[in-house]
Amino acid sequence: MCMYMKNLEKSSNKIDLVMWTLNGEATLPFCLKSIENTMSTEYVGQKIIIDGGSVDDTEKICMGYGWNVINAKKRGIPFQANQALNSVKSDFFASFEQDIVLHHDWFKSIMKHFKNNKVAVAQGVRVAINPVLGAIDLYKLWYQKGYSSLDNTVYRTSVIRELGGFNNKCVFGLDRELQTRVRLSGKVWVIDKGIVNQHLHSNLWKELKYEYKVASLTDLGSKTINLKRLVFSPIRGLEIAFSQKRPETVFYYPLLRLAKLGGTIN
Repeated sequence: MCMYMKNLEKSSNKIDLVMWTLNGEATLPFCLKSIENTMSTEYVGQKIIIDGGSVDDTEKICMGYGWNVINAKKRGIPFQANQALNSVKSDFFASFEQDIVLHHDWFKSIMKHFKNNKVAVAQGVRVAINPVLGAIDLYKLWYQKGYSSLDNTVYRTSVIRELGGFNNKCVFGLDRELQTRVRLSGKVWVIDKGIVNQHLHSNLWKELKYEYKVASLTDLGSKTINLKRLVFSPIRGLEIAFSQKRPETVFYYPLLRLAKLGGTIN
């Protein structure tokens, strides 16, 4: 065990864990178990869940894994994330989403990055368990610039608070907005592509609806840019099909781009 981890273990200021939930009973048992598997109890402080009003067994499942479930004052990831941040007492905290399954070395690998004092945030990456969505995720990871998420992420608490926390105006794109502010402040946001986590995302139709909704609510570029991406999407779909050996992406990737364009026009 590295000296950094030993110091963390001896510290009374452990790492608080936060999560925002809403009707997550289908994936939460896998998610919470994976957190237990990668993080020994000696490193864990508070385990805080801000729930957005679940009507299933979300609360029961979370309490069964020792998490403190708090009702959200206002539903929505940025609001729930800030409510959780207000309860954090540790120098570092980690955030998760209810549909992530962590790599078994996630915690040990991510914490090593904080030996560099300029690092404010560090995370691994995620790949969907659906073979088609997973192929697209892998392609984006290695061939496209830019990546961020808040579902397997560790933060220096003081930095996030100094930056004003999470942006309540970002219904979508909250991770990218925070990453931009962190980097503009002169701090480092580490993406460790060697730590690949499972995203329990398997429904192709739901993904299409999600892309449409995101594009309709956020500024993802002009209609001209999205139209251009749609025109060239069959070529990109072919590239993904050959590089990832998934022929279905030839058809599905253009559909994703069409959904984005439709959302932008809307």
